[in-house]
Amino acid sequence: MDIPDATAVLGSWLHVGSEESVAEERKDDLVSAGVTHVLSVMKRPPPWLLDPRNHPLPFAHLRVKVEDTRAADISEHFETTGAFIRACEASGGRCIVHCTFGQSRSVSVTAAYLMTERHMSLGAALEAIRSRRPNACPNPSFMTQLVRHEMATTGGAPSDLRAFPSLPNTWRFIQWNDPHRQSTRFVSCHGRLMEVTRMSRYPQLYLIRNFMSKEEAKVIIDVAAPELHPSLVVKHSSSGAADGAGGTRSEGRTSHNCRVPSSHPAVRAAIQRASYLTGLEPSHAEPAQVVRYRPGQQYRPHHDW
Repeated sequence: MDIPDATAVLGSWLHVGSEESVAEERKDDLVSAGVTHVLSVMKRPPPWLLDPRNHPLPFAHLRVKVEDTRAADISEHFETTGAFIRACEASGGRCIVHCTFGQSRSVSVTAAYLMTERHMSLGAALEAIRSRRPNACPNPSFMTQLVRHEMATTGGAPSDLRAFPSLPNTWRFIQWNDPHRQSTRFVSCHGRLMEVTRMSRYPQLYLIRNFMSKEEAKVIIDVAAPELHPSLVVKHSSSGAADGAGGTRSEGRTSHNCRVPSSHPAVRAAIQRASYLTGLEPSHAEPAQVVRYRPGQQYRPHHDW
């Protein structure tokens, strides 16, 4: 039996809904639908749920007082809400997790439950909800808390949210400041956690840890290896002007190099990360240049213009 204004996100027993889904006029319908647990993730749920004159309610009820704001710490409630939902599942009951619109708070605690109890990644948990409830959208602060909850739960890297088609592109990059270092922020993206530290304001200089993995670098190097050619410098005429006739070998530059096009998946992903960090459009990017120096080869001062 369907529950109006609520969406089943796990089997037919776990639902995410708005406050209308548990309105007082639907009390009998909820009982008929077999609802045994209602979790209100909001400070002021429908008044009838709190009115002593209506107690005992025909189902177990838990209210978690949290607002849908950037300042709210919803993760501090994940253990409590998880235990409540787990009790419903253990009893074979049916649970509605609701907030005002069924978009942010209820989605956040449900996703946390799916990660903790069903061992889903954050991407899989959000996909399970959003593919059925397209308006599901935790606020940016809650998304940050979900990423950190995932890493704490799994002990590993965050999800690569590119792999889940129902999730918006804006979720592919989630960042937060390091509370202990004003110049450092963390960025979760592409299945990694980058640490970005500002070294200088003028000129702008950043140290980025975990920008590219060893595996990604190896893929680019392997693509480049067959195409490596001796490095060239601009060919000049006797007057010293570049003659436009192509490059020439130089004793000052004895390496080999080539370019890997920006269309290659590993290069394209690196460009996307650089674009996010710099605020520049990806169209500004050049191909990746791979340079190889063998023992004895060097990059000495030379003219290259």
